[in-house]
Amino acid sequence: METTYLGLLWAFLLLILIGFYLICALYIHHKKYFQEIFAWSLPNLYLTMCASCIEMIGSISLGFVDKLGFYYEIKAVLIVFIVYELAHHAHFISNVMRIYRLNVLNKIRNGEYESHGEYLRRKVRLDHKWSAKFIIIYTIFFSSIFVGFALYQLLSSDKGDMNMIYNILFDFLIFFEETTYLIFLLKIRKVKYCSNLKYELYMIIFIWALGLLAPFTTNLEYHFYIVPSRNITLLVGILVTLGRHSKMSMILPLQTLEDPRILIEDFTAYKSFKAFTQNSSNKTWEYYLDFLINISLFKLNPSIEKGQEIYNDFLRNNDIIPEFVSRNAERHLVKYPKDITNSVFNEIEFFILKHLEKTIYPEFKNSPEYQSLLEETNSLY
Repeated sequence: METTYLGLLWAFLLLILIGFYLICALYIHHKKYFQEIFAWSLPNLYLTMCASCIEMIGSISLGFVDKLGFYYEIKAVLIVFIVYELAHHAHFISNVMRIYRLNVLNKIRNGEYESHGEYLRRKVRLDHKWSAKFIIIYTIFFSSIFVGFALYQLLSSDKGDMNMIYNILFDFLIFFEETTYLIFLLKIRKVKYCSNLKYELYMIIFIWALGLLAPFTTNLEYHFYIVPSRNITLLVGILVTLGRHSKMSMILPLQTLEDPRILIEDFTAYKSFKAFTQNSSNKTWEYYLDFLINISLFKLNPSIEKGQEIYNDFLRNNDIIPEFVSRNAERHLVKYPKDITNSVFNEIEFFILKHLEKTIYPEFKNSPEYQSLLEETNSLY
């Protein structure tokens, strides 16, 4: 009778849990045009939520297994244990990658690179595929250690020694995770741009510290109370941060207005700079802005036709871009068009942004258009 009751309670809790996470996912989807979602990375947010949900399902399931009295019968719980381990490591590393992404983005927006090659390497680390590869490798590596240990435990006759070794491994993992978060805490202290997200990331670090209670609790308490409390608190933190700052959905933080890259990331800033270039007698400035926008559109959907159209409009009969900068784009668009990729215009984009930063953008910051943009932005904080 008790087994039936616990089974029904387990199913009921899982249904509530899945429903809650689906509602949260819909809320995040509704806010997907909030500018700072880019710094968070929408795919990474969804991965974090999915891993958190599956980890909680696995944790609660292990709690019920412990309640029924066969937690250490590895054969009975091996599949649940594997699912829990995979989700736990994916949840941890996806949070780390969100913190890492914010740090890289800040360095790019702050101009902290010495060469074009370094700039491109940092941009690659913002790519979702790069993050996904790293997350998969980390998750599989650490899950293999714990799952491999569980399989070895099946073959061992001395369960006492095996349980002791497992507890040592588990305590080491908690220490490793907390140390990793603390290292990134030191890094995000210096973040200037997207600073609204820093507070949520601080919360991740300290809430994750609930895991430090694991050595002083039973399996039942850890899986029933600590893991669910930690995951739900982290999720609520994401939603509160998102809800609070999405009221300013048409702007980025004030600090980002210092960086010319904001012109191709924020429509309000773009409109102000466009008005500034149109009121200027120097038409080169408007040329640079239009070129940047076309490059950004090309990167969203690269094609030979679009690339050659940009070449004809901006490069063919124009010597504003130095030949040594445009040489790579010309080679791919004229001689080898079949090899076209979204990196064709990278050197040109880099050249324009650095030129804007050193010459044109300082003049823009002294213009009435910039003051109007600053006042509009400031009124929303």
